[in-house]
Amino acid sequence: ANGELTIATTDTAGTLGHINLDAAGEIHLDNGAGKSVQLQDNGTTYATFSKVDSNVSLGPAAGGNINFQVNGGDTGIEFVDGNSGNSIGAITGSAAGLVLSSSLSTDILFHVNSSAEVARFDA
Repeated sequence: ANGELTIATTDTAGTLGHINLDAAGEIHLDNGAGKSVQLQDNGTTYATFSKVDSNVSLGPAAGGNINFQVNGGDTGIEFVDGNSGNSIGAITGSAAGLVLSSSLSTDILFHVNSSAEVARFDA
């Protein structure tokens, strides 16, 4: 049978109409095969998480952008090897500029379409 579950708050002023999920363990979101998880603001989708093969895709609504904001810490956005858990690099920045750094003694490579190397910075 088809069905839909809606969890709604009843604060008409909108100041205390929060929903909090607080779990001592993990929180799982699991939907039908090939479906996505949508983030909405007042019923309008502004971002979508979806599974494409073995990859996770995060996409904004048409015409939107994805902005990463990092507050505090000196690592910025860190890239971690999924197998070893070791840091392999980071993106940091300030008003002075954007910094790409490698955590290993390796080069930083730039590729086009995952194949053609267009630039290499030696470690």
